[in-house]
Amino acid sequence: MWQGDLLLQVKWQGYDDPADLTLEPEENLLEGAKEIVEEYFRILGGRPEKPQPQTKKRKSIGRPPKSAPEKTPEPKRRRKSRAETATESPEKEKEKADEGESDDTSTWVPSSRNWEKEVDTVETIIRQPGTSNLLAFISWKNGKKSKVNIEMCYDKCPKKMLQFYESHLVFKEG
Repeated sequence: MWQGDLLLQVKWQGYDDPADLTLEPEENLLEGAKEIVEEYFRILGGRPEKPQPQTKKRKSIGRPPKSAPEKTPEPKRRRKSRAETATESPEKEKEKADEGESDDTSTWVPSSRNWEKEVDTVETIIRQPGTSNLLAFISWKNGKKSKVNIEMCYDKCPKKMLQFYESHLVFKEG
């Protein structure tokens, strides 16, 4: 949305470079590509609604009332020790550099020692291109998706890994 107009990203025929993509107002596309726009909205499940304008509330300058509970400061994040940073594999460092990937995966993982309660499912396992390293694609209960080194999965969520392997077993007759 820009100034109340719906903008659609357009990939022009014959222009394959991502830099050639443009944002066009919907009205500009209705003349020559009405069917494509309608099909796009049908696939989306309808036309997106305009966002409601949010009114900003004024903040009080005075002290908060005594009945209001005081906020407790959040604990500070601690810095990793040299031993912790030295144990990270080069693959993990490469994954951190790749966080701006175009797909929906990231390298986010919970800070807990055991992930069994946080993992929803192990989606798939792939071999990292050009290496023998295996990566697991994990769906978390908080809705995030991550790409994680397989050894870390064996350590942090062994039961979920076992469930993944059991669900992919194929038995032969006879």
